Amino acid sequence: EVMQTRGIVVASIAVGTYDGSVVGLKLERHRDSEAFLAKHSLSQRHAGCIKSTAFSATGKYLATGGTDETIGIYDVNSETDLGSLVQQGGSVTCLEFYEDSHLISGSEDGCIYLWKCSGRWECVSQLKGHRSAVNSASIHPSGRLALSVGKDRTLRTWNLLTGKKAFVINLQNVSHCVKWTATGSHFATVQDSSIDLYQTETGHVTHTIKNACRINSLCFPTDCTLILADDRGNISMYDCATAQKKATVKGHANRIKGLAVLANNRIVSTSSDQEIKVWDVKELTCRSSLKLPIRPTCVAAVNLNKEEIEAEPNLRQNPLKAKKKSLKSRKRRSSAIQKFLELKRNKGIFKSRRAVCRL
Repeated sequence: EVMQTRGIVVASIAVGTYDGSVVGLKLERHRDSEAFLAKHSLSQRHAGCIKSTAFSATGKYLATGGTDETIGIYDVNSETDLGSLVQQGGSVTCLEFYEDSHLISGSEDGCIYLWKCSGRWECVSQLKGHRSAVNSASIHPSGRLALSVGKDRTLRTWNLLTGKKAFVINLQNVSHCVKWTATGSHFATVQDSSIDLYQTETGHVTHTIKNACRINSLCFPTDCTLILADDRGNISMYDCATAQKKATVKGHANRIKGLAVLANNRIVSTSSDQEIKVWDVKELTCRSSLKLPIRPTCVAAVNLNKEEIEAEPNLRQNPLKAKKKSLKSRKRRSSAIQKFLELKRNKGIFKSRRAVCRL
């Protein structure tokens, strides 16, 4: 049940639904438990179902993308509808913010759009390359690179400094999800019921994780922990270093539609059974649940408790951008990215139109 007593608000959660509306929730932490505090349900912003939701790093902005080919933008602090972005030529399939400054979106028209999150919300770059729908996109924590996968069975690397395609790798199967870890040391792609885990520095697939049924969502609570959710309502936890399964639970009665990472070793899940739950990652135990009035399609969350975020650097939006970084550290990080790109080029795995990717 939704608790009415006052606690510490630690997170904002947005759930997209089939009818085009967004259910807004706050997560409150009490002395011995967590509870959902019902906020308002935003107006039916989209003409079709919502396929993706995303918060900016501080929770200032919320973006929603739907089958009506628009992106809805909200100022969460002032609870203001800022309007719609309408440049897409197909359903909006994925959204991700970089800090509070930029938003990346993927669409069924095969294009990826980079938006500046201020003023008129201009589209500063249109990344073309996929021959069919973009399924998923993810920005490296440095903000320099992005990965995308599409129905054309390709994994593409983009140089966000130049707005150009860097490399392309052909996949054996269609991948419907790609995601970096919080520090960018690894990334993962999902193909139906399997996950390929890559090491960024070498560019090699370090492990392949097989599941019994389709995997619908994944997240990285830490750099060494991977959580996946599948069609049968199961939530499983793996060690990234060994690909060994650490735990699995029957999380929901029906297929799970989305996962999102919270601070303090918590994740949130939502399912076609119309429930949203908060889980303790250490033991995969449910800490709180709430029945939703509408069937959900996706979920996004942002941490609001600054003390918890600072205590867990791996969960910051951009853990690589510390306030004071030495020149040696910056060169080492750039070198790791360069090694990844150059290794792919030398092995002939990627095809590139550019001789050098300027990082």
